[in-house]
Amino acid sequence: MDQSLLNPGDKSSANDDSPRSVAAVVQSFLNPVPEIEDSSGPSTSKRITTTRMITSQEFVDQMQEREEKKREEEELKAQRKREREEKKVEKSRLSEEKKRQAAEKRRLAEEKKRLALEQKENQKGKQVKRRNTRKRNKQIVEDNNLSDVDDPNSEMDKENVDPRADINGGRQSTTASQEEEEDALCGKCARSFLHDFRGEKWIRCSNCEIWYHNKCLGLRDSFFSLTFICPDCK
Repeated sequence: MDQSLLNPGDKSSANDDSPRSVAAVVQSFLNPVPEIEDSSGPSTSKRITTTRMITSQEFVDQMQEREEKKREEEELKAQRKREREEKKVEKSRLSEEKKRQAAEKRRLAEEKKRLALEQKENQKGKQVKRRNTRKRNKQIVEDNNLSDVDDPNSEMDKENVDPRADINGGRQSTTASQEEEEDALCGKCARSFLHDFRGEKWIRCSNCEIWYHNKCLGLRDSFFSLTFICPDCK
């Protein structure tokens, strides 16, 4: 190192290679020159920027700080990953819950439909049973009429009663038996004949022979037709 560059005013120190002069140069680099202020004139400042070597303790502290920062970043990443996994699991659970609710809803709808079909089949079975009973009773009446045709003293009912007449005020003007009258059900509200005490008008379908309340079908009380066809048969 050229000492003349460091101390230009001192020519004698240029060729001085003593350990003391080398230590002074190193010390000058390690300890920057402080600012110099001149009170007699404009203030001037001189600053020499030097690179100071850090000590081993400072190096250890910096490494520990870096390790701490790195560990915090890794923990933050792990926490975010856990949050994403939890959201994914929750989303999957909600999806499964929705599927389960939809399946339960479909099952209930199918069960309700099945019960309605069973009830309708039962009602049709009762109607068939009543029709068969009426036919059997009618056949008995016809047989009795044939057997009594030559009897001048026989008292027969000559009134031509149509079996499709309505039920008015709790009375059924048909040739059906008393058991059939009590077993009559409305095809809409399924209320039996005995439970109808309000004198509602009834009408029977000429096709399936099922009884209905006029009000249940949206008909006027005064409506009556011998060839009435219910909505199901239409």
